Amino acid sequence: MPQLGIDIRVLARAPHHGLGVWRYVCRVLERLPDDPAWTVELFGDRPASALADAAPLGRFRYHHVPHLPRLTSEAVWEQLALPRCGAFRRLDGFWSPNYSTPLAARVRRVVTIHDISFDRPGMPRGPWRMRAISRRSARAASMVLTDSQFSADDLHGLWGVPRERIAVVPLAADPPDPTWPTRAASTLARLGIDRPFVLHVGTIYSRRHVPVLIDAYRRVAEAGADVDLVVVGRNRTDPHVPIEGELAAINGRAGRVAAHHLPFVSDADLAVLMGSARAFAYLSSLEGFGLPPLEAMAYGTPVVATDGGSMREFTVGSAWLVDPTSASQVAEALGTILSRPDEADRLRRQGLARAADYSWERCAAETWAVLTGPPSRA
Repeated sequence: MPQLGIDIRVLARAPHHGLGVWRYVCRVLERLPDDPAWTVELFGDRPASALADAAPLGRFRYHHVPHLPRLTSEAVWEQLALPRCGAFRRLDGFWSPNYSTPLAARVRRVVTIHDISFDRPGMPRGPWRMRAISRRSARAASMVLTDSQFSADDLHGLWGVPRERIAVVPLAADPPDPTWPTRAASTLARLGIDRPFVLHVGTIYSRRHVPVLIDAYRRVAEAGADVDLVVVGRNRTDPHVPIEGELAAINGRAGRVAAHHLPFVSDADLAVLMGSARAFAYLSSLEGFGLPPLEAMAYGTPVVATDGGSMREFTVGSAWLVDPTSASQVAEALGTILSRPDEADRLRRQGLARAADYSWERCAAETWAVLTGPPSRA
């Protein structure tokens, strides 16, 4: 039986929960076909004891591949240490779910590249090593998985990956946690949130325009809306934007904590926030998919999202779409949702229907179909 290896380093990274790639890898592993045509083995750079407790590892053999002496970078591990491993050399196929793959390996490789925002004109450029290895990985792989047609077009148009070697497999939202209403009051009290609120969830990159959301919130609050703003995510803007200072300024003017910044929350707390929010705003100008808005839709929360790119691909007709750089458009959308129950209910119903169109079962089945293609050596 042919052997498939999977790079699961992401499952040993902290924090485990809430990371899109972590969730993606787990949901695919959880849905291994009942009668797999391939033997599946997992590879990582840390001992099995370091892996997340919730990771679905019971059906798989795990190989801990140590870093080379005095060479601890992840790129060196992937490109040099991993290919030296005897178990790796016996593989017939290998899946790298996080942007890059061993370039010199003589094995059929599949790499997932969610987007190429880090190497796209007009966007902040990522580290040169990431850009170089990811681009070469896309060209060296037998197949490239990506989350949206928007990203597929970028891979083909900007990186020259042939369309026949690109498979678009959309992600999905987890089903809502049915226990969240019973925990809502105590969770919100613990987090210090005592008013209705607008929510943003996601690492704060420059392309996600959180300062625009803060400006829009300020306008809505000044117009009389009695709501707070809750921003979940670490600040990784580049060049750095003092998001924390902007939120503190709002609180200073309000004379209370009206704008909350939570760098990270647990999955249980996130379920309460998603289900309790009056509106969810995600103003990204470039995403491979944009999982948080779909998760908000699954909870029945009205969504304000970007009119363009992959965001439009899956939210059109089910979210209020805006120019992510226009605070006035965002403020109009939020103000209408907060003041008009009929509009909020329309977006809630359409969002629930749209979220139901995407499932991890479909994502996993289509992913396994690509991963277990004809075994071949590169």
